[in-house]
Order: sequence, then structure tokens, then C-alpha cells
Amino acid sequence: MEQIDHRENQAEMNEIVLRKNTTSVEMSEHVSLDAFVQEDSGDFTSAENESHVYKLKSMIYHQGKDCGAGHYIADAIRLKPHDGAVAPSSGSAGRTEWVCFDDSTTCVTTLNNILSDEERKKTAYLLLYLL
Repeated sequence: MEQIDHRENQAEMNEIVLRKNTTSVEMSEHVSLDAFVQEDSGDFTSAENESHVYKLKSMIYHQGKDCGAGHYIADAIRLKPHDGAVAPSSGSAGRTEWVCFDDSTTCVTTLNNILSDEERKKTAYLLLYLL
């Protein structure tokens, strides 16, 4: 058995190296957690055949070479501006649009553009889904 001298290796042990993970993330409009939900756990009651499918609502991306510096941008779904005649209903998918927020700049985009963008897949930081 080999003995390690902690005094010699202390500098190495206290040094933490952070590296940005640029592995491409597969993003999708829907995520199903049905395979991971255990029914009748005893802690709560759940309706039989209840769906656990979540819909993508926004994403945050980190642009930069490493963890210590960079820039964040976000894509999010919002209700389309309306003319004031009829208030938009929250359940109407046709009244929503995807918007890219980058500091003081915003632009309308599409979910297809977001999900097919290779740079977004590599810089994805946080994906937010809603049941």
C-alpha cells in the first residue's frame, strides 16, 4: 500500500478547475416524465392515466469561452401583442410567439429555428418546461 504525503499534494487538492461543458444538448418542444412517475406512492393520490408531459416555455444560453465570464441570452414564449379589442386567452397557442432576448435587443423567432440551431444546443444553460 502506498502512502500519500498530504503536505506535498495539498496545493493540487485545493485547486479546482472549472471547464465549460459544450456538449450539444438535444432540446425538444415536449418532455414526458411518465416513465419516471410512480403512481400510488401513498404520499398523495394521483388521477389514473394522468399525463406528465411538459411543454418548453423558455431557454437560457451562456455565450463565452469559460464559466467565469460571458454573456447570457434567452428565448421565451410570450403572448402576442394585441390591438386592445379582445384580450388574448392564455389557452390559445395561436396567440403566442417566441422571442429572443439579448440585453436591450429583442427579436421574434420560431421554435423550429431555436430547436435546430446548433450554437444554441452547445450553449444551453437552462431549459424551462411547464406542465
